[in-house]
Amino acid sequence: MGYSSRVKKLVFALAAGFSMSLAQTPPTPAPDRSGEVAFRAFVRDLGAAKNLSFGISRFSREREDAVLYFDADYHLLWGGGNRFEYDVSDLWSGSRRWVSDGISLLDDPLEGREVTLKDAAKNIYTSSPDFAPRGGYASPLLFLLQGEEAVFKALDPADSIRATSEGFLLGTKAFGDVQIRVGRLGKLRVPTRIAWDNKPYLVEMHKQEPEWYDEPTSPLSVLMIYPAHAKPGKRAFAPIPPGGLTVSDQRKKKL
Repeated sequence: MGYSSRVKKLVFALAAGFSMSLAQTPPTPAPDRSGEVAFRAFVRDLGAAKNLSFGISRFSREREDAVLYFDADYHLLWGGGNRFEYDVSDLWSGSRRWVSDGISLLDDPLEGREVTLKDAAKNIYTSSPDFAPRGGYASPLLFLLQGEEAVFKALDPADSIRATSEGFLLGTKAFGDVQIRVGRLGKLRVPTRIAWDNKPYLVEMHKQEPEWYDEPTSPLSVLMIYPAHAKPGKRAFAPIPPGGLTVSDQRKKKL
């Protein structure tokens, strides 16, 4: 057999092997977004709403064989957009208060020493890194309140969106699997229960700090949400620091 013939056979064998490897690799299935139209309408209406009050209790577990334990109470007075008062009492992280009038944001750790004034963010969810999936006060509710444009900008193209008889099921890279139960407040559809596994974050934390974080097996966090219409007073959403405390003013333009 001549040299050129051996080379041709070798090239053919490599090409055939490559073709077989491609044939054996199944294509990535497209995410199920059958509920996208309904979900878009839901977050569009929710994001456009104003003057709502949410009483919220949070329960969590890290393992399938563990009970759901109470770990936080929240109260949100929401004026719409980035105008809000958000109070948190957390079993592990303590208490905290945020107030935004859409221009300035007051961040008060309720320690009686120092508060911070910052420029207000574009919406409630981006007002603090504490509200993000890896933050100390992570909340899919605040994520939903951003409205349609911001919610879909933040969702990953691989995230799934399905409608159910009770609401929606999302498969996200940020919060993990999210189950949203929807109720009505007058004509407005609102979330009344949000459950999510937050597994991407918990897996990461277990790897980094195994002495503090158990390996997550069927973790779950649940928000029980009690929405109501609100009539904010004249001083609502005013980011005024309490008297006698040190104020760290981080705003670009001092008012």
